[in-house]
Amino acid sequence: MATIAKQGEVFYEIPISSVSPGTYKYVRSSLTYQNYEVPIRSSGLDLKMTLASFVGYNTYIGDFVVKTKTHTVNDDKLQGYWIVEVDDSGIQTSIDLIEGQASNTTVPNPIHDSSPIPPGSCVVTGEFPAPLTITGTETEDITITLSVSTNKSFEFKDALGDGIYEPSAGDTVVDMGVRGLIPTHNK
Repeated sequence: MATIAKQGEVFYEIPISSVSPGTYKYVRSSLTYQNYEVPIRSSGLDLKMTLASFVGYNTYIGDFVVKTKTHTVNDDKLQGYWIVEVDDSGIQTSIDLIEGQASNTTVPNPIHDSSPIPPGSCVVTGEFPAPLTITGTETEDITITLSVSTNKSFEFKDALGDGIYEPSAGDTVVDMGVRGLIPTHNK
């Protein structure tokens, strides 16, 4: 089962003694799930939708909450499966829930040539602005913060060219994933 952490929450801790001494320029993290808001247009109304994006490799999805409603999938879904819950704020619309499969999932890896990752995985690589050196004699905790960019992660073919996802106009989702990973440390 994946660990789900909200922005600013600790999602993994290990004793510093279990990290081999050395200098680390990069960090890798496996991501499986994203949840964020995206604008949507339905029946001429501009609304917000909450996107649940499953970017991990072959994820079994049972019952889960996208924003406020519990949705039941009970199936294995390939990387790039997505489902949205439309926040209609009491407005009558013709949509409430949309799901689909993106044909592509972006996985940033600045060292692809020397250290590729397996296709279909969502192992994201980021470069520390300043390398992290572990001596093996540390006496204090080291905190590593991973900043993941979801800017334009929900990429769609925009039939009208207006920048708003509008399924009824023929917009189709073409890419999921993340756009970058910036790790920092307090050492």
